Amino acid sequence: MTWHCKARGGYSYTSNDGYDNMAEMCSKLMLDYGWTLEACCGMLGNVAGEGGLNPWRWEDDNVQSYSSAQTTSKGMGLIGWTPARKYCDPTNSFFPEWNLATFRGYGPNFSDRQGNRLDGNAQTELMGKCMTGRGHRNFWILGRSDIFGNTYNVRAEDFIEYTDVGDAAIVWLWEAEYPSSIHPPNDPTRTEQTRKNHALNIYQIMIDHGFTPSPSHDLNKNVIIYKRIIDQLYGGM
Repeated sequence: MTWHCKARGGYSYTSNDGYDNMAEMCSKLMLDYGWTLEACCGMLGNVAGEGGLNPWRWEDDNVQSYSSAQTTSKGMGLIGWTPARKYCDPTNSFFPEWNLATFRGYGPNFSDRQGNRLDGNAQTELMGKCMTGRGHRNFWILGRSDIFGNTYNVRAEDFIEYTDVGDAAIVWLWEAEYPSSIHPPNDPTRTEQTRKNHALNIYQIMIDHGFTPSPSHDLNKNVIIYKRIIDQLYGGM
């Protein structure tokens, strides 16, 4: 596997390049930070709608120069780091705990400075570090409400153990993303349902490529299988 990146445009999650980037993210988050596959896919359903699985991508494909990136309100990267200086400035005030330049592969892409082709690895590492305990205060926002009035207060340490892909997609949407396409009290572009569908499709793709569902998913699947066997043997009694 390897990372793919380009100055503009995204990668479809059904493409080989898109799969490679998803596999890199899943592998790192599952192995290094203890995420379930289901939590990863819930997140990836949103990433597909934000940066299009392209670590180098800028909002509206308007690639910023190195200097303008420090002041723009635009977002960039896999999850749409907004404002861009959250990630483009390696020692920014949003994440004072870390020097991002020390993360393997760090190197965002600018119009006047080519990025590191492994930058997706560094972005994924920052995500993993932010999603511990309660969740980083400048990344994982508790208490946000959706257009239906539902309030989301899922701690990061609980999110990464999710075993329901659809739920993971919605929680990530409201606690990590809150995209501008949603205008409460309406969701004019059906962002919520679209990202949930992306996540479910991605989940099947990852399983088809050999990734393993969480144990609870396997257990639920086995319960259904055993019930069918019993129904066949005893006529549903």
